This record gives sequence, C-alpha cells and structure tokens, in this order.
Amino acid sequence: MTLAVRARLTGEALATCPREESFAEIYAALGDAEAQEEIRRDSPDRGHCKLLTNPKFGPSFCTACPNNPYLPFDPVTGKPNPRARQLALADEVGPAADELIGRALRLRYGLTVPEMGLREEMLVVAAASELDATLERRAANEIARRIAELLAVMLTRR
Repeated sequence: MTLAVRARLTGEALATCPREESFAEIYAALGDAEAQEEIRRDSPDRGHCKLLTNPKFGPSFCTACPNNPYLPFDPVTGKPNPRARQLALADEVGPAADELIGRALRLRYGLTVPEMGLREEMLVVAAASELDATLERRAANEIARRIAELLAVMLTRR
C-alpha cells in the first residue's frame, strides 16, 4: 500500500507518533539508545521525542506511550487504541484501495482504456471518488478529535 493511501485511511501523515517524526526507524531500534541516537544525528532537522532520551523514561518508552499507534490498547486508559484499529484497517483494505484509486485516476486522465463497458468503468471512478471523500471525512474527524483531546488536557492542567 502506498504511504499516501495509508495516510488517507488512517487520518495521519504516516503511521507515526506526533512526538517523533522518525517513528518507524526509532521504533525499529526500540531499547537501543545508541541506534536511536544515530537516527537522531542522521536527521537533525526532524522533530524527535525527548522522552526517549530522558533517563526517567528510557529508549523503550514507546511501549508505554499512549501516542504509539502500534499498541492495541491505550496504556493510560486501558481502552482500545483507535490509531491501532485504523492501522489494522489500512493494512486490511489498503491493497484494494490502492488498486481502485489508481484505476480511477488512470481512467480519469485517459491513461488507460476501459476494460469493461464505459458504464462499469464510470462506476469504478464513482466508487473511488466516494472512497476518497470518505477518507477525507475520516481524516478530518480524527484531526478534530485529537485537537479536542489536546485542548482538554491543556485546559485541565491549570
């Protein structure tokens, strides 16, 4: 699945943590402080999570962090992690979504000829457009939910 489709399905720029822009690389080196530091040195222009370098938390903190999209349950609330559920959905439907959106774009821009009848091909384009709109709404709803959560935390810490 392309990163663009995955991002649309999950409502995120990538399957990542908002505190760590190199999340996939850092997560692969979980627990290895030296390897994580090398990743930070290689990408100084990216935002990096300070919790992983804090001795109080350590280089394995992702396993207890509610921002980790790979954890099936939120470690703070114990509730199912919606980000993990979205990533699982992206893995499940991603290949079909990739094919459908790609086919619709090729048809729309005349890069391929209809294999079925024109009416059926137009239904493919319509289905891809509906999927695209649904993914846009899902992304917008997820962003709004995250902003509301952050505001609630900020307002209650006074």
